[in-house]
Amino acid sequence: MIPKATFIRHWIPELRSMDQAFIHTPWLAASQMGAYPMPVIDEKEGRKAAAGKLYGLRKKSKTHKKIAEKIVSKHGSRKSGLPRRTGHQTNNLSKQEELPL
Repeated sequence: MIPKATFIRHWIPELRSMDQAFIHTPWLAASQMGAYPMPVIDEKEGRKAAAGKLYGLRKKSKTHKKIAEKIVSKHGSRKSGLPRRTGHQTNNLSKQEELPL
């Protein structure tokens, strides 16, 4: 975060006169927000719900581990100790797989 919030104050005119203590969380000082909109969702609740869904997919999916291993072998760090792929190898998959929902 920029200490004096110069970027926010420059580009968001509704928050130019906001107290420094609330410049990064203006909804906590709603009386000073002017025409600036309230958050659409509660960030903490939204993040928690999204993380639960993502991790739930991993637990419920029977193929997740297999797909994850393919991704790591293709895109993983070369420093990770995985064997290096030599030359141009074609993928056995005819099209990209998608994770089941």
